[in-house]
Amino acid sequence: HGGSYLPNDVVDVRNFYNLLLVLIPTLFYNVIMSQTLTSFTMQGNRMSPVVPQDSPPQQDTGNDRVFVPSSAVAAVSCLSIIICIPVFYKCVYPRLERSGTWRITLFRRMGIGMCVAILSVLCAALVEKERRSPERWNSTTHFDPVLFDSNHTASSLSIFWQLPQYILSGVAETLVFISALEFAYAKSPANMKGLCIGLVYTMSGLSGLLSAGVMALLVSYSSTYFYGGDGPGEVHFFYFSLMGVIFVGIVMFAFTTWRYKFVMRTSAVT
Repeated sequence: HGGSYLPNDVVDVRNFYNLLLVLIPTLFYNVIMSQTLTSFTMQGNRMSPVVPQDSPPQQDTGNDRVFVPSSAVAAVSCLSIIICIPVFYKCVYPRLERSGTWRITLFRRMGIGMCVAILSVLCAALVEKERRSPERWNSTTHFDPVLFDSNHTASSLSIFWQLPQYILSGVAETLVFISALEFAYAKSPANMKGLCIGLVYTMSGLSGLLSAGVMALLVSYSSTYFYGGDGPGEVHFFYFSLMGVIFVGIVMFAFTTWRYKFVMRTSAVT
């Protein structure tokens, strides 16, 4: 419009701005994904890591028990991603495209993934409520794991009840994070692709600060929300709070994608 900048430079800035608005809501989604290595692991530390045996309890001396650390269960999320990527890209997405009934765009993949992330946290909240139930948290049945060279009282609920939340988090990561990388690369200006892809990882890193803020807010209200001693804790309130956080992200994502518009660069004049 008569300014000192080239028209294509203005178009690139507009596309970058529009792309940034779409990526900002993924910050709220990444708060959920950061839990796989933080609160989910803390939850597993307060559950029974003993692999169920076929022998009756009265014949179990404890010497032949197999223990699974909570950090090992977290690897299920990575395994879920490894399985989902080829399944989605070789089977699910092509079949949906060929059917013609519903086009699975990048935005739709990300939106579905955010909803799956809510289901992951919901599973964690339900496991947490069962873990701290009086039937599970009993002095005659609880398991006392050794964490950081000290004993911690834990529930008798098996750590394998965490598998659904880890599997769902892997599915959500495939739908949201991988699609966000595709979107950032495809719709970013040619000279800003590295920066735009870096923004996807930046949102993932900043999510830890948002998660810590939610945690600090709950702790300031009541110190019993987390595993501060031998009590069962009330971490399910934290998970329900995270569900509210990602719901805000979904609303923002729906609004920004509805308004998103990619501007084509003008052809060079010969």
